[in-house]
Amino acid sequence: MTVLIEYELAVPLFKAIQMEMAEAQNNRNRTTKLIQQEPNNASLYFSRGAAQFKLSELQAALQDFNQAIQLNSQDADFYYLRGYTRYRLNDKPGAIKDFTEAIRLQPELGDAYVARALVQYDTGNKQEALKDATQAVNINAEEYNAKLIHDLVSAELQNQEFTRASLGVCLYGCGSGPSLGGNPNAFYRGATARSRRGDWTGARSQLSRAEALYKRNGDQAGSVRVQSCRGRVQRRQSC
Repeated sequence: MTVLIEYELAVPLFKAIQMEMAEAQNNRNRTTKLIQQEPNNASLYFSRGAAQFKLSELQAALQDFNQAIQLNSQDADFYYLRGYTRYRLNDKPGAIKDFTEAIRLQPELGDAYVARALVQYDTGNKQEALKDATQAVNINAEEYNAKLIHDLVSAELQNQEFTRASLGVCLYGCGSGPSLGGNPNAFYRGATARSRRGDWTGARSQLSRAEALYKRNGDQAGSVRVQSCRGRVQRRQSC
């Protein structure tokens, strides 16, 4: 890949990250005001928690997710993001419990299987990690993180070498993959999934990555899909 192409792909990614942080701050402030008006609205606590998670304000995010679940215990996304928050706070048993509940509520939530596979791997439960990664791949064969964890665990169980550094980049970038390459369709699907969860900044980030790759590949139809989805995301509508 030439330096020019790397630059063309990196610029929208950098701008997307800047937009994510600014949007997260705006969402936190906006939802705080709305919560004062609707203190029993679970979705508002979830939205503020998601913004605080994005800003790495993890304890505050955890408190909001706790409140959201207390008000509505039947939303898988609430448990999913609380699980990730617990994971980042090094509460791995709590994270596994939340991801498991998210899967119970929404069995096709592939992201929850990926997340639980990560925690299982980190705690040494490689067979369980492989099961979760396999299930995630079955749900979405183009999910990059699921395939990477699956291949890593499979290789280790077979005593084969694998570049674990790639896994670290993937997991802590979650959804971007280890480089600026990748499958644009996977990023587009990631955007649609995030839009359904109300993660508008995450959806925009995934769309920017998809758009850059579609442009590089000369895929005009893909670019049109991105533009259509971006319009819906700007109006706070899922794709």
